Amino acid sequence: MENFLFSAGLVVIGLLLLAVEFFVIPGFGFAGVVGTALVFGGTFVAWTQLGPTIGVLMLGASVTVAMIFIWLVIRSPAARRMVLSDHVSGDSVDHDGLKGFVGRLGVAETDLRPSGTATFDDDRHHVMTDGEYIVRGTPVEVVRVSTNTLVVVRVEHEVDEPDSDKTGS
Repeated sequence: MENFLFSAGLVVIGLLLLAVEFFVIPGFGFAGVVGTALVFGGTFVAWTQLGPTIGVLMLGASVTVAMIFIWLVIRSPAARRMVLSDHVSGDSVDHDGLKGFVGRLGVAETDLRPSGTATFDDDRHHVMTDGEYIVRGTPVEVVRVSTNTLVVVRVEHEVDEPDSDKTGS
């Protein structure tokens, strides 16, 4: 009888230490390690001193109590505060307004390695390349819009300046 009380006491103390670890002490530290060791130790003592039948019963009781504990924790007010239950609404990240930039020509205002800033008709925008390094001042063209970012490539041909004087003097 005293071996049973000893092993049951180890399991109960171990489960209490695990509860303290969960509710009071953040993380998994000393109390969690000792609590786990006491639960396994109490089950081991019951198995070796009282026989496999009592050992299996002690293991089943430990698992059952642990499952009830987890069930209660999940339904606790503390657990409900950790879960977002409000509906979140808003715009998507990929705005349709940027799709009009596809095909537009501009100039890299910063080095694009692979992201940076480019100017399109006096509008500065965050841009990105597909991994290519583009030096500041290089003409670029928008090839697609990806997650609210303009993706550009280097323009190999000469870009006509919109402000240039085209009078034939």
